[in-house]
Amino acid sequence: MRDAMPDEPQSRRLFNEKDVGIILKRASEMQESTASTRFGLSLEELKQVAVDAGIDPRHIEAAVSEMDHRLPEETNFWGGPLWVAREVIVE
Repeated sequence: MRDAMPDEPQSRRLFNEKDVGIILKRASEMQESTASTRFGLSLEELKQVAVDAGIDPRHIEAAVSEMDHRLPEETNFWGGPLWVAREVIVE
């Protein structure tokens, strides 16, 4: 993230895509740690956030669909674990 120039107002700073992700993630973590209720957005609210950020809402729908159909990382095609470890202690 670049430093703001001393005479540059905060509202005029530009952040790149990586910085935006880092800032939003951290702000969300900060809010979650202080909020008394859990935060959540409906699909329509999430699509509106995307529009406000200049993202086509169709990409939000596609990303949600991918997320819903993705297998958990630690499972195989049939839903079982990728590996099983068994430890035996022999005297």
